Amino acid sequence: GTSRSRESFSGRTGRMFDPISAAEASAAYSVSLLLDPHRLNRLSWQQSLDNDIPTVSGIVNQLFNATWKTDSEQHRQLSQRVKMVVIDSVMDTLANPNLSPENRLLLEGNLLVFTKWLKRNDDSLADQALLNHLNVFWQTGDWRGGFEAVKLPPGSPI
Repeated sequence: GTSRSRESFSGRTGRMFDPISAAEASAAYSVSLLLDPHRLNRLSWQQSLDNDIPTVSGIVNQLFNATWKTDSEQHRQLSQRVKMVVIDSVMDTLANPNLSPENRLLLEGNLLVFTKWLKRNDDSLADQALLNHLNVFWQTGDWRGGFEAVKLPPGSPI
């Protein structure tokens, strides 16, 4: 085998390479860029000047459609992890004080629509648990479904 260095990937399986956590780290990095509050605020302003630019709501809908509303039987564990990255990233963005008030309302609207969709499609225990977390969030404002995504190794992405 090869020795581990500071550039080795640290996943959730100990010393063994963890491909699901590698995908988690990559997805978390990409989604964090898409949902960066400063970026969303700029995007909202730019879209007000040019209708060809996607809306904040449209981007969040596309993330939900590409992850939660797409059934992936082939790679269920990977799909579930990426779904969790997306919902947690949306919740982190909502909690960020740099998000403009109008974009906060848009994200909350997207989240309400998603919550209603999940109520009709809570087929698994994980979906039911997430729905419970969302219901607590709507009642108290407290998000208990969060987690810290695995980080990319130092120097990533290259």
